[in-house]
Amino acid sequence: MAVSSAVRRDAARLAVRVVDWLRRAPANTHGSSGQGDDGRLVLAAVAAPAAGLTFPGSVAAVRWTDRGLELHTGVAIFLGLAVLGCVVVLIRFLDRQHEVDGADRADVATDEMGVPVAAGERVHVATRPGDDEWPVRIHRLETVAEGSQGTSARDETAADVEALRDVIDDAGLRAIRDAAIRLYEDGDGRWHWSLVRSNGTTLATAARASETRSDARDAVTTVTDHGPNADVLDARTAAFAIIRRDGRWYWQLLDDERTPLAESTDGYPDPDRADAAIDPFLEALVDARVVSVDRVGVELYEDGDDWSWRFVDEDHDVLADATERYDTRRDAETAADEVRSGLESAAVTVAGEPAYERYREGDCWHWRLVDGTGRVVARSSDVTSSRDDAERTADLFAEHAPDADVLGLEDAAFEVFSQNGPDGSGGDRVPTAVARDDVRTDGASPSSEQPSSDADVAGRETATATDPIRGAGPETPEETSSLSPEETASGSPGETTADRQSQSEYDRQGASSGTSSDDAAGGGDGWYWRLVTAERDVVAVGPEPAADAEAVGDAIERVREQAREAELIEFEDAAFRVYETDSGEWRWRLIDEDGSVLADSGTEHDSRTEAAEAMVTLKQQAPDADVLEIETAAFELFVADDGWRWRLIDSTGKLVALGPAVHPTRDAAQEAMTRLLDHLDAAVHRLEGPVFQPYPAEEWRWRFVLPGGDAVAVAGGGFTTRDELVDHIAEVRAVVADAGTHEVGSYSVQLADRGDWGFRVLDRDREPIADGTARYSDRDAVHEAVEVLQTHADEAPIFASDTAAIRLERAGDEWHWTLVSSDCDPLGVAVDTLETESMVRSTVDELRRLAPSAGRIDRTGASFDLVELDDDRWRWRLLDGDGELVATAADSWTSTEDARDAVDDVRSAIERASVLELEGPAFELYVADDGWRWRLVDATETGLLESTQAYETRAAASDAVDSLQASSLEEVTGSGDE
Repeated sequence: MAVSSAVRRDAARLAVRVVDWLRRAPANTHGSSGQGDDGRLVLAAVAAPAAGLTFPGSVAAVRWTDRGLELHTGVAIFLGLAVLGCVVVLIRFLDRQHEVDGADRADVATDEMGVPVAAGERVHVATRPGDDEWPVRIHRLETVAEGSQGTSARDETAADVEALRDVIDDAGLRAIRDAAIRLYEDGDGRWHWSLVRSNGTTLATAARASETRSDARDAVTTVTDHGPNADVLDARTAAFAIIRRDGRWYWQLLDDERTPLAESTDGYPDPDRADAAIDPFLEALVDARVVSVDRVGVELYEDGDDWSWRFVDEDHDVLADATERYDTRRDAETAADEVRSGLESAAVTVAGEPAYERYREGDCWHWRLVDGTGRVVARSSDVTSSRDDAERTADLFAEHAPDADVLGLEDAAFEVFSQNGPDGSGGDRVPTAVARDDVRTDGASPSSEQPSSDADVAGRETATATDPIRGAGPETPEETSSLSPEETASGSPGETTADRQSQSEYDRQGASSGTSSDDAAGGGDGWYWRLVTAERDVVAVGPEPAADAEAVGDAIERVREQAREAELIEFEDAAFRVYETDSGEWRWRLIDEDGSVLADSGTEHDSRTEAAEAMVTLKQQAPDADVLEIETAAFELFVADDGWRWRLIDSTGKLVALGPAVHPTRDAAQEAMTRLLDHLDAAVHRLEGPVFQPYPAEEWRWRFVLPGGDAVAVAGGGFTTRDELVDHIAEVRAVVADAGTHEVGSYSVQLADRGDWGFRVLDRDREPIADGTARYSDRDAVHEAVEVLQTHADEAPIFASDTAAIRLERAGDEWHWTLVSSDCDPLGVAVDTLETESMVRSTVDELRRLAPSAGRIDRTGASFDLVELDDDRWRWRLLDGDGELVATAADSWTSTEDARDAVDDVRSAIERASVLELEGPAFELYVADDGWRWRLVDATETGLLESTQAYETRAAASDAVDSLQASSLEEVTGSGDE
């Protein structure tokens, strides 16, 4: 299609106008201009193509077809060159432009150029070279926003501006008409939220960062759902909270700073049960006794209608439980106190290891032999007054029991024994009734007291009456053995004047037989006899020792013969007694009514008549005395030591047997005398060493008898038959020599291996009083546990379990407490452990102070809590139903009233607040007191810019933001007053 000449003329005119406009147009946006090469380039770039269009036929090359606009090839080339020329010219134009900072040129603007700049105004100075000069233009810049924070150096500010450019370009736009909760992520990938007013001031912040967006949203939900209606807890008081942990519910007591102070020991399946458990805790806390168990304690507890006690450790695990039950708590406490005080000195024995146990009861000492099964197989038969005596008798048993014979004693027996050997060897203990250096056989006075003539007898008158008959000693062998050799040798109880007067005759007889008086007195190797029953009651003893066992046998036969023929003589008045000795000579003596020898002939007479004549002189002083002629043996009953005794005198006047005991009445003495007659046919046993002597009682038992007659040991128990007893003696022999020795006090501790090791506490009689409940892997472990128990038992506190108790317990180097009910059920425990007992006691005191008045955090919602800061100011905090901190106030106040008012404000703000999740920087439009304003915040809610002016409408504020984003921050400028 052809183009008319008119059209070509219009195109030419347009090209001319464009060129003219370009020549007159400013070279840059700041008003600088130039007429140089750049203008000509623009002219060439635009005019050439325009002119080309005016060429004939050019326009005809542009036409519309069915396929659209079609251009001639030449036209297309010209148009491309035109666009390229414009771009080149523009780049050149910008490259040549030069701007000068207003802060650097402020003095030029004011001093050299005379341009006035108001204080606080910002200026922009720009220059651009012209043809012949550099014109300067100064622009006033309007302040539309200020940064929220400054920097200390210009370079830092410049860097911030560079970052700010990117933020402004990327920032979104949102309007905030009221309070808002901003949810955002920090640089570490954790999430936070804050509650802000519409003007941007912060009311509250998250108490802690959340690891995920979901957790942060949950916290925000708690605030928005429960914050508006949350109650305010009383200031300076504790609070109970219900928390959930590991699928179980617990209660926690938070102190006035909301730090956990106590919690339930057990979890509950639902929060209601956890809440219900608070009341029993508070009730028990009121009267609970504080019990400090360092290592060991003693707990009194009820068992049905009875009481008992047990040892517990610092964790209140039972170490040992008493076996006995008591009627009252006081009785149980007394028993526990006795064990507690005596356990430290208790011997530690091992079951299965035979041992001698030496112990004391009152002022007396005892011992017992325990076999490997824990049975007492032997014990001391008599008490001793010293520890050494008990040790000596135990040693005698240990030494001689392995080889001792078994010698039965069915009813009674004459025992023949030597002074040599145990219990008599070398002048050691000898039976009191026979070991006497003044025993006489003929009734004569001792040789040192014999008158030189019959005339001397009258001069002595009753001189011998000053030596009355003494008691011969106790009736039982135990009492007999209690007298020392020194007592018997110097006129001890058991000695009679008649005994003393028989010595001179025996001295003469001993001289002819080769036996000295010293030997006969027990200082040498003498042999003795005694008649004993199965119960070891000594019926009679021989008054003198013999040279050998055969001589003692003869003496026993003489006793048998004489006793059967003897008559009973009772002295009611004094009497003269004429008698014939074994040598056929005659003697006389004066005996008073108590059997005491007042005087004797001092010499022997050839006939009875001669002896009778010799006593006539003395008879004048005893005219009422009867004259007795002894032709047969006689039993004499006589007074001794306020009691009665008996003796057997043969037909020659010789003392052949003596009752060893003093009896309270004459009849009792006579009855004791008849016992000799009852057992005259008893067997004769020769004791050449210690023997086991079985005897029947309710059960068969044995005694271990030394030759001297002392039974130093007895069986630990009874046996049904004699054969069982004999078998038992064999078992005793097997363990007696290898047993160890322990000295036990009132108590002992026995270790036992029953698959695993344990212990029990025994009393002095080896009766169990407490059984250990713990089990140990080896002997060393149980021994160590017993040592701890013994070391700390004496100082262990005794406490009753019928009342609640706060137990102070130590685990390693840390202390904690537990509140238990009267049934020992744990009601509450400390949340944290402490370093010392005093610290945990202080915590308990705080617990008692805070718990009774503690409020309860709404477990289905939230609660506001007022806390006092270190600077005496107050701040509110929001707690969730578990007592966990959710939010804290951004500000603080001088009083609780102001803090409560702030809570009211935040309740209202939460109720109106919208939730904003910050994905990136944003411009926020909000209503201020003077109108609409805007602020720029980044993705972490950090304020970057604040508008410096208010706008009448939201649209105006939005336009201002658009203008800011449309502009470019090319340079950092200085203020005009710098």
